[in-house]
Order: sequence, then structure tokens, then C-alpha cells
Amino acid sequence: MRKIRLVLVGAAVLGALLVAGCDDGDAGTDTAAGTTAATPQATGTDAGTGLPADAKRACTKLDATVKTTQQEAATAARVGGDAAVGGKYLVGSARVYEYVGTSSDALNEAAKQLGNAMSELAQAYTANDGQKPNTANLDAAVAKVQAVCAAG
Repeated sequence: MRKIRLVLVGAAVLGALLVAGCDDGDAGTDTAAGTTAATPQATGTDAGTGLPADAKRACTKLDATVKTTQQEAATAARVGGDAAVGGKYLVGSARVYEYVGTSSDALNEAAKQLGNAMSELAQAYTANDGQKPNTANLDAAVAKVQAVCAAG
């Protein structure tokens, strides 16, 4: 019963976070001042790098999100078991999806892959009680995000 409740609550939290992030596309525009002033900030690149400024910020936040999720999952494994670990990865995937939508297509694709890998791992933890799921997809997704961020 606890596992079902955790999955339902986790799905509700994921949905709420995804809906809350839907209106971020207009955050950099000011209709009174026009969009030309906000456009260079959103799509411009820092000197000497290939990633736009918004993508660089997303890289920093994605790195922190991955570290936080892994720490929380490790704590949940010691305290609450597999269902709790699955819940932490589900929340982590919702956090990752907040950063999809930068002006870098490569980073957006890598972040989507990371979010999907965390979501799949969450499902695996809640479905395979007692067996540790394979983390190869998550490891590959983290490496892809790090490679995109390092290349920029």
C-alpha cells in the first residue's frame, strides 16, 4: 500500500513540477519594452565558449540536480528502501525537466535523455523490490550531459 501511495504522490509531484515549468518560455521577454532587449541575453554566448548563457546556467543546475538526486537516493536506500529510492529518482527527473528548453538543442536532448533515464530508474526501483536495477542508462545520460556542457 505504501508503494502505491508513493508512486501516486510521486507522479502528482512530477506533474505539478512539469506544469509549473511550462510558462518559463516567456520569462525573458518584456512586452512593454519589446523582445529585442531580451533576445541577446537568451541566445548570446559568453566570450570563448560555444554554449549560450542560458544553457551554461542550465548545465550548472543540471549538475547540481544530479548530485542532489544521487545523495538523496543514497540516503533513501539506507532509510526507506527501494520505494523511497524510486521516489527520489522520480523527483529528480522532474527537476531535470525544468531545464529542458534552453537555446541549445544538444543540451535539451541530453537533458531529456537524463530525465527519461531517471524516470525509468524510478519505475525499476518501485517494480523490482529487493533487486538493484541497472543504472547504465542513467550513467550514460549523465555522461552525455557532462560532455555537452564541457564542449560548450
